[in-house]
Amino acid sequence: MIKHIAWGVVLGGLMLAGSVRADMIIHFDQDVYNVLLGDSVWVEIVLDANDLIPGDQVLPEGLFSSAIEIGFNPQIAVLASNNGVELPNALNSNGIGGSPVFGLEDSGYARASGLVDFVQLNVYHGQNGRMWLVRFQLTGLEVGQTQLDLGLWKPLSNGSVLVNGIGQPLDDAPGLSFAPATLNVVVPEPSSVALLGLICGIRLSRRVRLRGQNVS
Repeated sequence: MIKHIAWGVVLGGLMLAGSVRADMIIHFDQDVYNVLLGDSVWVEIVLDANDLIPGDQVLPEGLFSSAIEIGFNPQIAVLASNNGVELPNALNSNGIGGSPVFGLEDSGYARASGLVDFVQLNVYHGQNGRMWLVRFQLTGLEVGQTQLDLGLWKPLSNGSVLVNGIGQPLDDAPGLSFAPATLNVVVPEPSSVALLGLICGIRLSRRVRLRGQNVS
């Protein structure tokens, strides 16, 4: 009887473990970003292929294409410039030898789509053990807080944009989720402002003394 109970517990545990699904999460590299008013910060989007394992896991099949969109309050932040977008080298293409496609015309959004080169077909397997998808540089416009929303960007109405290295579309994969982040735009602390003023005053004093020496 005891043996039957023990085997029942073991089998039940195996069935429960088999029912646990590894979800894929696309998230920011930080939950919270703090940036000084007028300064910029890079936010990185990362794909974690298995949330049951600690740390970010890469897709075993690699990635063929990706298209990411982030949203934010345009009164709080703005994309630093048209150069404020970076893609991994393997995805830094439109697939046919041209530049990747960016969607930067709408305020409050930053979008980027990249594919592997169709000729070379070097599937993207991440860098340094992490599968980052895109980086955006944001500038703080006004003191405040904004949520950074995250999702897939579909420049065309049809077709998949997130495709793994063996051609399987992942846009509607079971368990795919997106984790937002928070951006805080802050002013420097009074002590920092005072220190900055002191440094500027010292530099100005040195310049004046040097000019005086040159004149004499």
